[in-house]
Amino acid sequence: MASTETQFQGARLGNSPGGQLVHQAGLVPIGHIATWVSEGLLGDGGSLAQGTVVDIGDLGYAVQISDSGNFLVFFAPGAVSVTLPDPATLPGEGWTLGLKSQGAGNSVIITPLGGRSIDGFPAKTISNGIAVQLYGDGFDYYTAASAPVTPIPGNGSAVLLARLLAAGFNSVLDQPFEMLIDPASRYRIREITAANPAGPVDVAVGGIYTAANKGGTAIVAGTQEYGALLSPDTALDLMLVPTPANTVWGAGTRLYFSLGTPQGAAVTADLYVYGPVY
Repeated sequence: MASTETQFQGARLGNSPGGQLVHQAGLVPIGHIATWVSEGLLGDGGSLAQGTVVDIGDLGYAVQISDSGNFLVFFAPGAVSVTLPDPATLPGEGWTLGLKSQGAGNSVIITPLGGRSIDGFPAKTISNGIAVQLYGDGFDYYTAASAPVTPIPGNGSAVLLARLLAAGFNSVLDQPFEMLIDPASRYRIREITAANPAGPVDVAVGGIYTAANKGGTAIVAGTQEYGALLSPDTALDLMLVPTPANTVWGAGTRLYFSLGTPQGAAVTADLYVYGPVY
């Protein structure tokens, strides 16, 4: 075979303990391996940088609980459907999975089973060239961006901890934030900013909490108003409740935006949470 066509079947690469390179059809094109090496998924000598790299090829895929720690790569030229197991069936908060859409025109549509959400939505689509790290906490799924800021624990520098893009200000339902840090990290909140409003937000009132249904601890009080959000070029730093602002939140603490009074008309804005990681 020509070197560009060489394929490996069930190959164990390098000396990474337990690391394997596998393909759903049993064959891995060497060109795909070169891509993974250049992107840091495979290290020197072909050792695995992250768990097991699985080339799904052109097929859809039903993720299994046993896939935890794997990195799935999709080379299909079109849309691929991926289902995630009901997060209630996961063994715990340590469950994680990497996914990447790779190939011209490729997109991956990720849908959790059990009526659960991913980043607060019924499904998430990643387009060509995008990778995500996905976490399950037993209730829902959430993702970190493929190139997140890597904080230095304990150095006090504020990083982007979480975000809620296009938060709906005409809804009183819980809207979970997308957490952007390692779920094993503790963190402290220094600032929460609302920005990029699609229109005036002069009626909505509500806060941010550490549990659903306005439960847990209020980070931002339920009396918070958003009247300063008048147009896309305006922003507002929300008022933090004094005691929670000094709290170092434990690993896995989630955040929820929940209004008590809706705007009365459809309007969205983005919410960003900043602080140090410990």
